[in-house]
Amino acid sequence: MAISILTIGLLAVAAMQSSAIRGNHLGYRVTESTTLAQDRLEWLMMQDYADSALDAGVDKADPLGGAPSNYQIKYDVTDLGAFNGKLIKVTVRLRDGVVTRVTELQCVRPALL
Repeated sequence: MAISILTIGLLAVAAMQSSAIRGNHLGYRVTESTTLAQDRLEWLMMQDYADSALDAGVDKADPLGGAPSNYQIKYDVTDLGAFNGKLIKVTVRLRDGVVTRVTELQCVRPALL
């Protein structure tokens, strides 16, 4: 009887361990996506206001290239006209099996920095 109870307990612990490993992996991938988006956004913010990377456009290719496999990085730039700035939005798509996770970050690049 005691061995049966011990076996059931050990199986429960093994199931929890498997679930924890999956959760940690997901957390790692989400953190990596956010870090990639932050890197691209910071790089774009450092560019001169008139740089061609900051020309208005949608779904522009990764400005730095070399994204890890399973990641797709694109960005949009919108000229704010009278507000004298540009809205930059970076989108990172992660294909994790059959699920696609999307991370988006955006900020405004003023004309004068």
